[in-house]
Amino acid sequence: MRDNSSRRLVHVSMVAFGFLIGYLTPLFISLAAFTAFLFNLFFLDKWTKGKLKKEAHSKRDLGLLLYPGSLTLISLIFFDQQIYMAIAWGAMAFGDASAATVGRQLKGQKWPWNPSKTLLGSLAFWLLGSILGVCMLYCLPRSIFLGLSFSEWIPIVIVAVGIAALVETLPALIDDNFSVPLTAALVAFFLRACEAYGTYFFPENVW
Repeated sequence: MRDNSSRRLVHVSMVAFGFLIGYLTPLFISLAAFTAFLFNLFFLDKWTKGKLKKEAHSKRDLGLLLYPGSLTLISLIFFDQQIYMAIAWGAMAFGDASAATVGRQLKGQKWPWNPSKTLLGSLAFWLLGSILGVCMLYCLPRSIFLGLSFSEWIPIVIVAVGIAALVETLPALIDDNFSVPLTAALVAFFLRACEAYGTYFFPENVW
């Protein structure tokens, strides 16, 4: 296993583009995410000389493709509602990076279904991912808030990031670079639908 500090730095730094959501058109945001996917596919490995790979001997690192790939998918699913992409991006950039850093440094109790993940790492994912995700949302224009106030989005972010943190511990999924942002976006969408329809169960017309 290689030193992933540079990898996590890239993870977090990419969220800078997320702060453009609402200031630039949805098409530009989608194209930016897709461009990042193409860059990682064709150029990143050569540019970094393979230093960002999890395994030195691996031919291709799937996670480096699934990160921008999942954001591209989310940006298309929620093309006119890209606040969900912002929540997903924050969960991935801040939460996942926090979990990896704290989990490696502090160790501690491991999840019974996945010994490579720790409870402290998941707690860091939830707390730091929620706090920084809320801060990110605060910086975005209110025009993308879909009729809710900033304070109404805070519990949505906290719950969405919390569930994404649990999903990140599951060992059987493709890759957390795909499952984490997609989970955060879909949970946030569901919770906002519950808020809009005034129900805590399955809202009407959610599909």
